[in-house]
Amino acid sequence: MTLSLSAAENSLAAIRATGQYDADGTVLYSVFIATKTQLLSEISVASAMPAGTRFLESVDVPKTAVYDGVKDNVIVWRVSELGGDQLLGPFTFRLKLDGSNPTMPVSPTVSVSYQKPQPEVLLAPGDDTVLEKLSDAGSITFDTKGTVDSNGKSAPVAVGQTGILVFVPEGAVTERTTLTLQRQAVEDEKMPKNAEGTWWCARYAFTLSPAAATQKKISFAIPTRRGLTPGLDVRLFGRTETDDWREFGTLPSSAIRKEPRELGFGGSNCVTVPFQYVTCTNFATGGGFGFGSLGSTGGLTGGFGVSTVDRSVSTVSGQTLSVKTGQVTNAASTLITDGTSNIIAILIGLR
Repeated sequence: MTLSLSAAENSLAAIRATGQYDADGTVLYSVFIATKTQLLSEISVASAMPAGTRFLESVDVPKTAVYDGVKDNVIVWRVSELGGDQLLGPFTFRLKLDGSNPTMPVSPTVSVSYQKPQPEVLLAPGDDTVLEKLSDAGSITFDTKGTVDSNGKSAPVAVGQTGILVFVPEGAVTERTTLTLQRQAVEDEKMPKNAEGTWWCARYAFTLSPAAATQKKISFAIPTRRGLTPGLDVRLFGRTETDDWREFGTLPSSAIRKEPRELGFGGSNCVTVPFQYVTCTNFATGGGFGFGSLGSTGGLTGGFGVSTVDRSVSTVSGQTLSVKTGQVTNAASTLITDGTSNIIAILIGLR
């Protein structure tokens, strides 16, 4: 007998789907599954196609999964087994509107079934909230208080409608300052040549006005161009109008979070977080290469990339997520909890 359970009731796994518009106007949906404590086997992952859509392609499939096609407007994948406290995904596919419906939902209905240790089906209803397109550019202005919320308390803030969050601590600048970010197209021929084996998840232009080094390090979270497995290390490269690409110095995430004051200017700590974001903390805006040079160059372009091997594996343990994000977590809770709240906690350094 197979038992059908809701996401909240299930004791063995969790499932979640997210959506985002691509640059060409199509929509990418990404499905993630995670186990709690037990190994699951003979797994089937499925996503219903929202009404008024047309299937275009399967985009990303984890290395241990098999894309099983589309049957009666349901996209299906198979996984032989997934160990305890493991997150697997994304399973990403591309859709377009067929003209009968003017909008796309934030997420479709998704399900996961498994046969062992006992047959069960987990169903997560979709979110019919209208999926919004992100703006390509936005700005924030702050002063000596840094970024603050509506109550005047130090907090990350949204950069317009870009989906970007930025946290500037109090005392980081000495005068009123404007930070502008603009998303740029990722074109492989324009990315760093010395980063073989890198998949570029985002490219942004940064402008700081007036151009002056900050006294404290800032943090930010930016949307990636496709869903990514949480907990992947991200390489950050930068270039100005007059300089070629250079990689910002990095340290292992665990070392930075234990000794954040040890990290010097020019360093960064970037990691993928649920479900299509990169967070960078302890990011310097001064020194030999960074925002301190914007006055003469007019801007800094940042390229964010992950290992093509890690990305293809698409699996991460709860323990790894805890180390990389600095929060005590497990794989399943990553999908159950609100991703935005987790990102804010990372940016402001809550442990």
